[in-house]
Amino acid sequence: MLLNNEISLAVIKEVGNQDVVLSVDGKEVELELTEEEAKELQNYLTEQDNFLVPIHVKTMKLFPEISEKWNEEDMAELVGASEKGSPEKEEEEN
Repeated sequence: MLLNNEISLAVIKEVGNQDVVLSVDGKEVELELTEEEAKELQNYLTEQDNFLVPIHVKTMKLFPEISEKWNEEDMAELVGASEKGSPEKEEEEN
């Protein structure tokens, strides 16, 4: 999922001591991590409820600086999401 032209959310598939396997826009990518990057990723994962991590798609750098703000309400993937019911809600209505 692209947040802008250069920043995407990658899905973490596997984490090693000094590497991580990600799914970036549907492509599997393995990144070697420095000790500092590995610690930053570990800290990030302990604070999150999911396995999504921001990545710069051109440099493949984790946790890029994001200078511009984006509005989630304008993201095509999320437009109308609140209007769609959960599967349980749809079953109750039927």
